Amino acid sequence: MDSEYLHFFQGLVRFLPWMAAVAGAWFALVPPPETLPRGRLLLRRLGGIAAILLGIGLAVLPSPKGVVWTPYSPAVLEKAVSEGRPVVIDFFADWCVPCHHLDRYTYSNSRVVEVLEPFERVKIDMTRMETPENQALIERFGLDGVPTVVFLDAAGTEFPGSRLTGFFSAIDLVMHVNEMHTGREKTVKQEDL
Repeated sequence: MDSEYLHFFQGLVRFLPWMAAVAGAWFALVPPPETLPRGRLLLRRLGGIAAILLGIGLAVLPSPKGVVWTPYSPAVLEKAVSEGRPVVIDFFADWCVPCHHLDRYTYSNSRVVEVLEPFERVKIDMTRMETPENQALIERFGLDGVPTVVFLDAAGTEFPGSRLTGFFSAIDLVMHVNEMHTGREKTVKQEDL
């Protein structure tokens, strides 16, 4: 399945709970034909109310647990290098909608959690980009914006061609890490996601 189709279906799945709520409102509130028996009218209204509650409930459920991130500090990167661990750094901001989508739809995927396990997983909050600390990070990593994901090898240098920017799906990330991180060959089929 192509990435475009995957994004379409992910969007459709996010939209379905709201469709259920609207359909429930229609069944509960729009007057049925006069010929509908009283028992079916009650059943229609109860079914409509149930669909409203189910749709809203599904729409506001919290995201499933996903990748566990460590907040950035220079000591975290130094420790990873001293232990010989590769690092994945997620640069994000509170005001960044694609950053929130990555947390909810990409980093919550069990295959993404699995493929990022060998990495030290670090999040850097760039909400206030103008701070001296964040300006130094922007310069050090050559950031153009958020979200940006940078992969460092065990020596602390960036894997060539590994940087990701903008939103990407779970399968895109898993395939990217599989292609990039040859030290841990792991093939993942699209239907497994």
